[in-house]
Amino acid sequence: MSRFADLLNTLGIRRVDLGREEVTGTGVLADREFLVPNMVCEGCAEKIAGALTSMPGVRDVRSKVPQKRIRVRYEPGKVREQQLKDALSGIGFTALDA
Repeated sequence: MSRFADLLNTLGIRRVDLGREEVTGTGVLADREFLVPNMVCEGCAEKIAGALTSMPGVRDVRSKVPQKRIRVRYEPGKVREQQLKDALSGIGFTALDA
């Protein structure tokens, strides 16, 4: 057995699921990626991150400005995907499913 497998066994980790949702102590997290065609600079990315992270249930926002994409990790029990899109629309950005 490899050292990595020994470590996983010691920690009691039997299976790692690399799906799009994960269960945490506070509930399920969803991971969604959006195309934002009118995000053109880091200032846009900061504005988007600020608007989304202020929403209850949003855990993380990552931007890829050159690809015009954002990735949002959120708790679907607290915020819906449409609310994320509406928040972006409210600050002047278009969010399309990636």
